[in-house]
Amino acid sequence: MSPLAPIFLGLATAAAGLAWIAVWAPRRPAVKLAALGLTGLLLPLGYLALTDLLGRPKPVRDEWLAARTTEAEVLGFDLQEGEAIHLWLRLPAIAEPRAYRLPWSLPLARQLQDGQRAAQRAGTGLAMRLPFEPSLDDREPRVYPLPQPAAPPKELPPPPVVLRAPSGDA
Repeated sequence: MSPLAPIFLGLATAAAGLAWIAVWAPRRPAVKLAALGLTGLLLPLGYLALTDLLGRPKPVRDEWLAARTTEAEVLGFDLQEGEAIHLWLRLPAIAEPRAYRLPWSLPLARQLQDGQRAAQRAGTGLAMRLPFEPSLDDREPRVYPLPQPAAPPKELPPPPVVLRAPSGDA
């Protein structure tokens, strides 16, 4: 289920609560009608705003639900020098990939480029440790190529068929 549905349901519930308060408040009928009209306008505008946000990269500082993720697969990245690093990540507990925006960091940009080259040479993907934690520790790289997958198990050949020579006692 898309995260948009529960968020919009919460928005609609809050709007309905405000409309209910506006209707039962001791105000003139014109004020009550204006409040109901604004509530009716809030729902489509809120839905459009939410659907527009789904296509934009999320700043990593705003990631609260997956903030404790220790490792993510890097599906792609875009470097805008001096501005931002855009990452396309597959998180372990979430089915669909997510787009994130990190503040510009030259060491991280170099790690991404070097890691991508190493992953291409090895024929594997790219991963990132602690993608949402701002770290000043540059001793250990945060980006690294994924290990090569294990080879499939070898099948044992079927046992040989033993043919017995006919005996002459018949």
